[in-house]
Amino acid sequence: MAAPFLAGALARRFAHDLAGPLAAVVTLAELSPETDPLMAEAIAALNARLSLFRLLFGGEPDAAFDGAAAHALLAAHLEARRHGLHADLPAVPREARGMLLLALAASDLLVGAGQIRLQPGRLQADGRPREVTEEVKTAFETGACSEPGLAAAACAAALLGPVAMAGSETGLVFSVRHP
Repeated sequence: MAAPFLAGALARRFAHDLAGPLAAVVTLAELSPETDPLMAEAIAALNARLSLFRLLFGGEPDAAFDGAAAHALLAAHLEARRHGLHADLPAVPREARGMLLLALAASDLLVGAGQIRLQPGRLQADGRPREVTEEVKTAFETGACSEPGLAAAACAAALLGPVAMAGSETGLVFSVRHP
């Protein structure tokens, strides 16, 4: 039952996250037929985002996974949003991908700058968190969601199993509850 919700959430996430850079490329292409520095920057940002999403969301859950490349792309993506990422990734590709998706989801819950530290099975997001709604909790616990911004949370839960979330004095703590 969760698969259609997850597929819909991913489609909305891709459309949401690619709309800004694509609009910039189209607008600049219409204004300037020759290569423009702003267009080159927008294309580079779009290429980096597509590469990140291809690594994190693409392929079968247990397929070969370049954790180092995904970590580097995610770290650059989060740095642009003023979030630091410190990761000790598990060796299992499925779990490594799931933890990086959990880091992406955690960054979406932080307002302003923050630090994200992850270890196998546990992640701490330091910073001021957004309000944690029932829909957010459901995405982490069941892998089902209807909001584009929760696609990473739903995918992390689908790969890792239910993810428990608790508030701390400085942010949020996530732990994987293995079956």
